[in-house]
Amino acid sequence: MLLLGVPLNRVLKSIRAVREERYSLFRGFFHGATDLADAAENLQPRLHSVVLSERAHAVGRTPADLALAGVVEITAVRRRGMRPQKPAADFRFDVGDAVVLLGRPGPIANAEQKLLKG
Repeated sequence: MLLLGVPLNRVLKSIRAVREERYSLFRGFFHGATDLADAAENLQPRLHSVVLSERAHAVGRTPADLALAGVVEITAVRRRGMRPQKPAADFRFDVGDAVVLLGRPGPIANAEQKLLKG
């Protein structure tokens, strides 16, 4: 891009945006059976998915309504086989949505309770 005459600050801004998008996938992990032994000592952020049933408290609400900001991060929502996407401010949860949460084990359990029971 520099060889094409694009200013350096625009090149750097573009590189940062691509890195943020691509490397955000590495910020957490889904724990499995082999991770249970050290789960108490390992307080690293991890990913956890919650599928919303028709009786879930979050159905019809926005992420702001649930006040999860600062506790955990909603990294993506997968709806009816569509590609996962990060919800916008006006996004409303629906039955069958798979909500992917990023956070520590305790806050994730609390967020799951808010999503399902309120």
